[in-house]
Amino acid sequence: MVLRHVPAALAAAALLSAPSARGEDGTASLLVFGGESVEGHVWQEDALPFAAHSGHQVQIGAALADMPLRLPWGFSAGFEAGIALRHDGDRYGPSGSSAEIWAGPAIRHDGIAVGPIRLHPALTVGYSAVTESHGLERTREIEADGEAALLYFMAPEIAVSSARHPGIELVYRVQHRSGGVNIGLPALGRLGDTTNANVLGLRWRF
Repeated sequence: MVLRHVPAALAAAALLSAPSARGEDGTASLLVFGGESVEGHVWQEDALPFAAHSGHQVQIGAALADMPLRLPWGFSAGFEAGIALRHDGDRYGPSGSSAEIWAGPAIRHDGIAVGPIRLHPALTVGYSAVTESHGLERTREIEADGEAALLYFMAPEIAVSSARHPGIELVYRVQHRSGGVNIGLPALGRLGDTTNANVLGLRWRF
């Protein structure tokens, strides 16, 4: 097994180098979330809320983002970095707690008006490092003879805000980690999907 503290230290450096939150231009935000992993794979029906089987991993986390780049058609782009605590039950493999840290570019839409609310689709991609693997993630490591310490990260999401409180968003997102096997990317850790979690959170924009 590759020493886990090496990729975790690299990801921590990426987090510390992320753009600082700047209130004066309104491009920064803080997201706080919680949720649970699912057994299904990303983009598949068995990973969707209310249809998914639990992966028995609870996640709580937070992410800072700054989106200073204005793009056409109402989009903005920038950078997100975050950290989460994860606790696995023992249904799929050894139970235990671990930490995850991720960082990478993000793109968001200013919002599509639907009556009194606005819908904000967004996507964050990058790299994710974890301190340990437990539960379903550890089981998938063993099955593939792989290593989940440092993998690709993706977080598609949809946020909802109101005209009365435009700076506060209710967010649903998927926290996805994968080694990229069989999708045309340089494979990391000889793995495909390792964890997918459905989470809900609140984002404050400032």
